[in-house]
Amino acid sequence: MKSETNKEFKDCNFFVLLVDCLRADHLHCYGYGRQTSPEIDSIAKQGFLFEDCIAQALNTKPSVTSLLTSLYPSVHKARHPIDVLDPENYSDYQYKKKLKNLPQWLRENQFETMAFETNPHIKKKFGYEYGFDKFEFVGHWANAEEVNKKILKNVKQAKKPVFSFVHYMDVHAPYQVPKKVVEYKPTEGKNVWRTGVIDEEINLHDLEYTIARYDEQINYVDQHIGDLIKKIDEMNSGRNVFVLTADHGDSFMDHGAMDHWQNLYEELVHIPLILRLPGVEGKRVRETVRSIDIAPSILELAGLKPERMQGESLVEFFKGNGKSRIAFSENQSDQRIGSFTVKQKSVRTDKWKYIISEKRFEPKLNSRLLKDLAKWAFKGILKRERFEVFFSNSTIEELFNLETDPDETKNLSDKEKQVLEEMKNKLKSFEEECANCEIEVTEKQTKLDSETEKQLRGLGYL
Repeated sequence: MKSETNKEFKDCNFFVLLVDCLRADHLHCYGYGRQTSPEIDSIAKQGFLFEDCIAQALNTKPSVTSLLTSLYPSVHKARHPIDVLDPENYSDYQYKKKLKNLPQWLRENQFETMAFETNPHIKKKFGYEYGFDKFEFVGHWANAEEVNKKILKNVKQAKKPVFSFVHYMDVHAPYQVPKKVVEYKPTEGKNVWRTGVIDEEINLHDLEYTIARYDEQINYVDQHIGDLIKKIDEMNSGRNVFVLTADHGDSFMDHGAMDHWQNLYEELVHIPLILRLPGVEGKRVRETVRSIDIAPSILELAGLKPERMQGESLVEFFKGNGKSRIAFSENQSDQRIGSFTVKQKSVRTDKWKYIISEKRFEPKLNSRLLKDLAKWAFKGILKRERFEVFFSNSTIEELFNLETDPDETKNLSDKEKQVLEEMKNKLKSFEEECANCEIEVTEKQTKLDSETEKQLRGLGYL
């Protein structure tokens, strides 16, 4: 269906620049103390900075899929390393049409669509080329400089308006900058990105050293994002819409662990979202929004009105009329360890956040967790009570007042019973919405080739 509300953007190019593992609170424009992001800060001053954007998942595959389809993970079902995003497996009860994702909508409406990937979760073998005229896996951990060369070459050759999805991996662990732009202190220490699992003792100096390397990665990719935007603007007089965001954040012992697989706390689901529109003065937006709102926003700006998406366009915020949305996030994490499954869901309003975590222990002798638990127990690192928690089934409810406790340290589930019930009812409504969604998905999986398996294992997912 056509929409006549945004004719002024129909001739623009659209770029989604996604930085893997980028925490919102480590960008200077989001209040971080270090000057990690001068180029992104400049883009934020020109555009709309959404202070409170929430990802729908805490790892790459489900989060990127939600961004491209505007569907929640429990609907699109691409959640684990071997899951395949296959539109042929999607059917709409009412229309019986194949699902369209963001690039497919744009390709059918005279856009040249292209993707430049660096994360092995998002490959052709998993179905992510769907909707793209060109899908290029630039290389495992290819750096921003290499990625930008590919983008600029293809944009320059394009004969039609461009939609480009760009995935930068520079900020992902192990935090090794190919060429440092700045150097943060401490400059000596141990990189503990793979060390810090729950209850393992980490030297504070080494943690600060690791965070400094993470911040250097941000500064590196920031410089190249600024360079890319400048060069693309020079190509076509600035007729470009840029969306800068992340798939999820990263943990630095905020809640007792490193990495990004174990919880739905803010350090993992609160992500940056900045939109720069040509000729439009931006502003800071306080209201809560979601990453599933990105696709319908781009489509409305391109003059289209999509169907069968769970997100809502952000265009009302550009007109000063936007309202906060309730944000839901999900985690179904049985792929990383192989010894237990974790199912987590969270409900987020401006003020309150509710998380429910269900863990079921399913031992596998060759699993990474079982080996690590034995090592930590032998070293005395893992306390007995935590060891017992790992080897048991449990359901945990958490309720946080984000206005008074933004770091989510005080669980109020026992004190705020009325709020707890209200949030649980919101979650129940969300689950019913997903269960009754007109889109039906048949789960599909594939075998990992040796190269992809090695790449995912290197990232810590296997």
